[in-house]
Amino acid sequence: MRKADPSIVLLASGAMPDEEIIEGIAHDMHLKNDRVPICSDADWTCGFLKHSWGYFDGITEHWYSRAGVRFDPERAEKGLRINGMEAGYVPAKQTVLQWVRKPSDRVRLKAEEWQEYERLYPEMAKKKIFMSIDEYAYTAHGFRQGPNLKLALAYAMVFNEMLRHTDFLRMSAFTMGVSTLDINPTAAALNTTGLLFKLYGDHMGAGLLPVAVSGNSPQPAPTQHLVGDLPQTSAGSPTYPLDMVAALSPDRKYLNLAVVNATESVEPLTLNVIGVRLAGNPTLWEMTGRDLDGADRIGQKPQVAVKKIAIANAGHVLSVPPISVDIYRFPVVQTPQ
Repeated sequence: MRKADPSIVLLASGAMPDEEIIEGIAHDMHLKNDRVPICSDADWTCGFLKHSWGYFDGITEHWYSRAGVRFDPERAEKGLRINGMEAGYVPAKQTVLQWVRKPSDRVRLKAEEWQEYERLYPEMAKKKIFMSIDEYAYTAHGFRQGPNLKLALAYAMVFNEMLRHTDFLRMSAFTMGVSTLDINPTAAALNTTGLLFKLYGDHMGAGLLPVAVSGNSPQPAPTQHLVGDLPQTSAGSPTYPLDMVAALSPDRKYLNLAVVNATESVEPLTLNVIGVRLAGNPTLWEMTGRDLDGADRIGQKPQVAVKKIAIANAGHVLSVPPISVDIYRFPVVQTPQ
């Protein structure tokens, strides 16, 4: 293929240990589901790194996170399967914040595994081998989770976690394009998932320059396993209960800050910006609705919307509205280095 077209980019279809556990492969190979280390016999992705180096430019992975359930190693080891494939789920009691964070934990888990691959194979970073999440979605066990504000908050955290790992995560493909639409035989419109995609596409999209975010309120340690004994750390920025990412515009004239507040209370946020100086009040694009079940459907008044708000006298302390996704754009003045 490269001989015919040297410009092509070749991707290897991978499966890291977390996927091998969920799909029951680890059980089939008589491995304990909480002990499937990187580059074990059940690590398909590592097989590419061991045996097919030089034949690919990137590795694809996909994942589906199931709402309302948690992984249970004992159930998985008994060989019980869901839909003949996924293994080891039992009902879970979760707070709203735990429910919303769950799919982004899967992205964090991929990052933990990728870092281990790069430790074992340093040439990956030198040759800029990258990862593409070629399928992902968050669905309720046993039925499809309908698009609503609660689900949009979860996908916003997924976006934030992906944006935190753009050093190796280059692409992602949501399952699937029509999942962002509400459709009837004669019309189509964006649902809450599509509204979120547009919000991030408009204000946190291509060309932005990532900015590091630190804080003094770390995310709590995981209390329930996604798969096996992983992840080791929770997804999210050290700004609990808020989750945020930041980036400069390509011309460095604006600082964009995406903040997810999945609580039902107003959360204060104190900003301390280093390296650039804020030059004025921010503009806010705020996505929220009447409640977590709020949805947008054809022929009905929208229950979730994005509003553009000019904030006056913002200072360095913001009040982040409840159950909302908020993108702030601050004008900045560069300071000499």
